[in-house]
Amino acid sequence: MKSTLTILATSLAALLSAPAFAETPLSVDNSWHYFSFGNVGSTFSNQPFTFTLTEAAVLRVTDAYNSGDQFEVFSNGNSLGLTSTPTYGHDIGADYAAAFLSENFSHGQWTLAAGTYNITGVTILSPYSAGGAAISLSAVPEPESIALMLAGVVVLGAGLRRRNTR
Repeated sequence: MKSTLTILATSLAALLSAPAFAETPLSVDNSWHYFSFGNVGSTFSNQPFTFTLTEAAVLRVTDAYNSGDQFEVFSNGNSLGLTSTPTYGHDIGADYAAAFLSENFSHGQWTLAAGTYNITGVTILSPYSAGGAAISLSAVPEPESIALMLAGVVVLGAGLRRRNTR
């Protein structure tokens, strides 16, 4: 039978070696990862979001569910900036892609270079004192893809214009 002192020492050693938070790994796969938050000044749940990039990627953060929340996003302890200023009172549920594209919901994106990252965030506005949002990593569009997409838009526009003039 172990002595009380041995049990306490073992427990203390385990407590000191355990991480103070659970890291959430992200991948450059364009998928959204939910996090919750509380009142103004609260941090994102599941943080830090951790990843290592071998090439540049785009970090995206969006509010969801009920609009009105805003965040400051940090990379390795340094502020990347604030998400956009939201409007108040719109409900979009968990459709993170639609929330990211909506002017009613606070969102932000930052291009990150190759490197190792710990992303954290703080709630700046929280009219409901709690909520849900999401974070995502996506590849930076290649210049060739952008040029090809623009060429397609021009051809499509020319076709529509030709059809409308008949």
